[in-house]
Amino acid sequence: MKDIILSMSYYDDRQMVDGPDLGYANPRVIMIRRVKGVILIVLLVLMIFLMYIQYTAAMEPFNGKSYKPILPLGPILESLLLIGFIMAIVGVVFKAVEIKVSETGSQKYLLAHSSMKAAITTLIIAAVFAVILYVIPTLPETKDILNSTDTRNLEYGEFSYQFASSDEFLISDTKAVGWQVQGGAKINGTIYPKNEYEQGHMDKEVRDANSDLRYPGGTDRYRYDKELPYGKYLLVVNNDNTNQPTTKFTVERKIKDSVINMLLMFCILFLILEAVWAGVTAGIKYQNRGDSIYK
Repeated sequence: MKDIILSMSYYDDRQMVDGPDLGYANPRVIMIRRVKGVILIVLLVLMIFLMYIQYTAAMEPFNGKSYKPILPLGPILESLLLIGFIMAIVGVVFKAVEIKVSETGSQKYLLAHSSMKAAITTLIIAAVFAVILYVIPTLPETKDILNSTDTRNLEYGEFSYQFASSDEFLISDTKAVGWQVQGGAKINGTIYPKNEYEQGHMDKEVRDANSDLRYPGGTDRYRYDKELPYGKYLLVVNNDNTNQPTTKFTVERKIKDSVINMLLMFCILFLILEAVWAGVTAGIKYQNRGDSIYK
């Protein structure tokens, strides 16, 4: 008889916590979950609205320009993670209230146990992402993906090498651009915004990006390492030699520090939140283990 009563109690508690009619025996739990659902829906709508506002603001500087990014990913990710973190806080708060109003030790134990497992899972995921974000920018494979190179045998006269200062998602920047001539031949080069050069505006060169001004008579190696506004550019070189020197053009890029720092910040915030919540739920489990039929 005792076993039958315990089995019925187990069934009731499972229905309370994990069954399809969650919390049907406790109107306060039902109300808590309904309120939480409404708040999460409101936050979801706010997330979409905020992402649209961030997208519009990020695209405004490019209005009227022929070359635009497809999607400014940084601001959109920031909105997504900000509201996502607020949702996580709401989930923790309401789950804590739900545990508090639960009527039996078994219910409290089960809710704390499931919450602790979810917190530990999120904790692990956030830690893995933090490590990845810290390591990725330093990997040679990342540099190979971001950088661009082109090797040419330059004929006599003018040659232009086209490149973009950033990717179409605005998560990388050009760190440096230049050329290196094999064999010691000397050539001159200048960086122009592509549209200015094509319109014949030879006086619109990028400031300090004219090698002839820095190295009169030409150079066999040139590197420009200052920030370039978003857009397409031409590195225009002039070969005054009758031979065809082998020239390697290089564009070095890196993931924006602002993007990496923003993602790392949210990883740390999730780590702190989930670590604290895992500790709290572990304590609740310990406090209620004597009153629970689950071990």
